[in-house]
Amino acid sequence: MTSRPRMSRKRAKKLDATTLLSISDEDVRREHKILQNLQRSLKSTAFGGGRRAVGFSDQTLYWQFRGDKYPLTNLDGSAYPSWRNLSPWMKAQIAGLVLQSRDCVAFTLSLHDELLEEVRARGDCVKSFIRNRIERSFRRRHRFVPWFLFVIENRTRSGKSHTAPHVHGIIEVRSLVKREDDRFRERIVRGRLELELGTHHTDLIFDIGETREVLRAAAGLEGRPVTYKGKSQARKVWCDCVRCPFDNADWISYAFKNAHLGSTLLPPNRLSMNRELNQEAQRLWRLITEGESALVQFPPDVVTRHSPVASTYRLRSKLYHQPLAHVAARVSPVFARYRAPRIWHHGPPLQRSRPA
Repeated sequence: MTSRPRMSRKRAKKLDATTLLSISDEDVRREHKILQNLQRSLKSTAFGGGRRAVGFSDQTLYWQFRGDKYPLTNLDGSAYPSWRNLSPWMKAQIAGLVLQSRDCVAFTLSLHDELLEEVRARGDCVKSFIRNRIERSFRRRHRFVPWFLFVIENRTRSGKSHTAPHVHGIIEVRSLVKREDDRFRERIVRGRLELELGTHHTDLIFDIGETREVLRAAAGLEGRPVTYKGKSQARKVWCDCVRCPFDNADWISYAFKNAHLGSTLLPPNRLSMNRELNQEAQRLWRLITEGESALVQFPPDVVTRHSPVASTYRLRSKLYHQPLAHVAARVSPVFARYRAPRIWHHGPPLQRSRPA
């Protein structure tokens, strides 16, 4: 007796975070078309399909958003809405493009449970408290504040149950760690990494590790017990490199996944970004929608600044094929148990920089 062949069922295709968000939010559904048009123009200009303006190079300010594809308009020729009329989701997407033209990392942060109880007892706004903690922590250690944005929520991934308030965001990575500050063991590890990754990416690993330590201080993990009321507080901060060279829209959409759900503890506007990033994002939006005439709004020293592909993306690409990733884990907890997913890389493979 022959057995009947089993009927194979087609697996349902998993939707990305932006599509899921556009289904539940009308504003996102309307502005998703604008973002798709911007993504097509961005990829066409950045990867050779579009034509850049004369004299543009990889060292030109925001060269990915300048060329024959810009300024962007609607299909009927009407202009896109102004910055003031954009939703928080679209503002975060434009600010994300600003951050991703520099070195940046995605992060998730939750306050220490003991510190969260103190904030709730005082009746403070959790969103404003986290933002001020991040700014004060960077000023205390390095006397400056990098650009950052985050979205706060207090629900699980499915949105069906509540959890402690936490934020998802992107933060700029600047040069924080000096070579003369390295301990003896770190100097040995730095030397081994420089042979495999090069000096620039090795410095970037140390800077990402220091950025994570400052975020841990902002979360209140320094000077407080690792276990509080039977719950571990060790995994309150998570960081990772960007996954795409120019556009990481799904991470921002994931941060907004529960923003349409009401909450009595959180404000209606879940987005928070520092003032400098907000101003830069407004200038970039005007450059996208108005063209070269919008360059007059940029300060003179900003116009000459270059916008290379973010080195954090290239670092992720290198570590994806890197046998010494475990060495990086000794220096920076960011890369501990590193598992890089599939990456989006165009052009020739990145070469390792070894001394001649």
